[in-house]
Amino acid sequence: MIVSFSRRALAALTVITTVGCGGQTPSNTTADASGPSIGRVQTTRATAREVPDSRSFFATLVAEQQASVAPLVSGRVERRFVERGDRVRAGDPLFRLRDADYRDQSAQAAAQLGQARTRSVSDAPEVRSARATAEAAEEALRRLETLATQGSASAQELTRARAELTAARAQLSMAEQATRAARFATAQAQAQLSATQRAVGDAVVRAPFDGEVIERRAEVGDFAAAGVTIVTLQRRDSLRARFNAGQADSFVLHAGQRATVTIDGLDGLHMPAVLRYVSPASAELTRALTIDATIDQVDPRARPGQFATVRVELDARQRRVAVSRRALQSLAGVYRAFVLQGRRLDERVLFVPEEPDGDEALVARGLEGGEEVVLDPTDAMRDGQEVTR
Repeated sequence: MIVSFSRRALAALTVITTVGCGGQTPSNTTADASGPSIGRVQTTRATAREVPDSRSFFATLVAEQQASVAPLVSGRVERRFVERGDRVRAGDPLFRLRDADYRDQSAQAAAQLGQARTRSVSDAPEVRSARATAEAAEEALRRLETLATQGSASAQELTRARAELTAARAQLSMAEQATRAARFATAQAQAQLSATQRAVGDAVVRAPFDGEVIERRAEVGDFAAAGVTIVTLQRRDSLRARFNAGQADSFVLHAGQRATVTIDGLDGLHMPAVLRYVSPASAELTRALTIDATIDQVDPRARPGQFATVRVELDARQRRVAVSRRALQSLAGVYRAFVLQGRRLDERVLFVPEEPDGDEALVARGLEGGEEVVLDPTDAMRDGQEVTR
């Protein structure tokens, strides 16, 4: 009761004071609230259209091809041919290791191969002689066995002939084994020579493909162990944008969809891409799919490791309202525009799902097709403000 009475008394006092000061009340409270009217403004018509639905994802640029290059043999680095940032062609030397030991081993293997070949050649006549002796012993035994059936050969002669045949066959077997051993030694020496010659060639570490050196881990005088990376090489002319898509998005993404890749900090750079590699299964912890979009035309400013945004065009279409980018005001990531309703400004808060591209922005909510939108709005404009025609 007391509060109600006080408000009524205050209202009465206000009326009395107003009348006493002149007896007139403001005739246009709306104009007072929105400020003075403004002069003529330039406008444009918003246009409704159907555009492909799209989704945007944060991505990282990765090289299409990258290799951690390691020597195939161990040795001390004698010479370094490249530095970080150098471009190389496939087969270009990167490092050269000390190869004196491998050259000595190669010379020794060549000598052993020569000896093995000599033994192999010299063993051939021994096999032929042993085979001839064995054949003669067989013939002699057959002749004696025939004579024995006629009673013309004694048992002692047959025993001696059989012993001679056994000895001849043993001699032939030993000769053949020696020949096989000589051939094996020759093949082994040949393999050893090839290995040592290959080691001499492998002492020069070469680029496996055309690319750019992004890291080197060895200097002249360092010991480089076989299989341990000493230089990292990658290709920059072929890049992928790699991103993760959540479970909800995974149902609308598939290989072959067109996409656009933009790089943070490089306004106006848009590289066309195609979704090429989609993981067949989601990660167990994140339930996300890893997807690679291959970039068709790589801009020279694009580098592996940079942050990027991938906008994928989906198969479905959606309604958007196109308006000139000049009609938008942006403050703290919120887009606003002024629509001319008769002679007054109607301030709208817009939902623009994608960063405006070029001279046009696509509005999802807050604007209708055919509405008249003010171009180049100023900070002095207010909602409800009157416009002088």
